[in-house]
Amino acid sequence: MTSGNREVGIIKSCILGAALAVGLGAPAQAENQITLSATTAFVTDYLFRGVTNTSNEPGVQPEVDLYYGIFYIGMWGSNTDFGDGVEIDYYAGITPKWGNITFDIAGLGYTYPGASEIDYFELK
Repeated sequence: MTSGNREVGIIKSCILGAALAVGLGAPAQAENQITLSATTAFVTDYLFRGVTNTSNEPGVQPEVDLYYGIFYIGMWGSNTDFGDGVEIDYYAGITPKWGNITFDIAGLGYTYPGASEIDYFELK
């Protein structure tokens, strides 16, 4: 599978999963409204799991999230030393409650344009 097809496949899977989750839960969440939020972080070094992804250099990390009741979908990015110098992460999840406990169940796709051999997907 070529790198472009793999990235498109990950994106389509995330979008399809999020659409399915929203479709199944929409009737129960009809009174909720859609909320959009965005942030940007400026960091002195982008560390992920103890490893610098910017060779100890500064990073810029924008994030956009869309919420609808217990459902969410979002996108996060950063400059990096891999591939074309960009990491773009896509995620979608659900936050159901059971009593006083809130769960966060999600899928995350980590993509590195220009270095697709290191792209991967995680369940959270």
